[in-house]
Amino acid sequence: MQLNLKPQSKFKLSRKTAAVLLLSILLIFTVLLLLLPASWLRRAYLFTTGRFFRHSVESRLADFANAAAERLGNPEIPEQLIIAAFKQEKFLELWGVRASGEKYFIKRYPIIAASGVSGPKLREGDKQVPEGIYSVESLHPNSYFYLALKIAYPSKDDVDMAKK
Repeated sequence: MQLNLKPQSKFKLSRKTAAVLLLSILLIFTVLLLLLPASWLRRAYLFTTGRFFRHSVESRLADFANAAAERLGNPEIPEQLIIAAFKQEKFLELWGVRASGEKYFIKRYPIIAASGVSGPKLREGDKQVPEGIYSVESLHPNSYFYLALKIAYPSKDDVDMAKK
């Protein structure tokens, strides 16, 4: 007696039907991804490839520091960065601090647009752009934004102004 070991299926799909079905599933999946909130997409990214490709500040500096120094015309990488924002004058300056504590000018950037009026930001939600001198606390190498900086805001001067 011989056994028939071939699986028996009630459904028989042609190659064309299987391809259409697969493309339909991919299309539905793509539409669902477009409709999901950004926070869900971020979580999905972190759960998959994002969690395996973490960067350190050192790896980001190794990737970009030399090119940035050349572009700025400054071969020296500062120990600390300071950002000075001047709203009325409409420019932002980037300053470096050497290991000796000496400050030096790196570059000036124009401010194209800013909300609020001239003067300091006094409270959250007042639609004022911060104006003053701020240090860069750290680099955020795994940000969703290209080479993000963590700015020390509010500064001591901002806190003192808000208390008055």
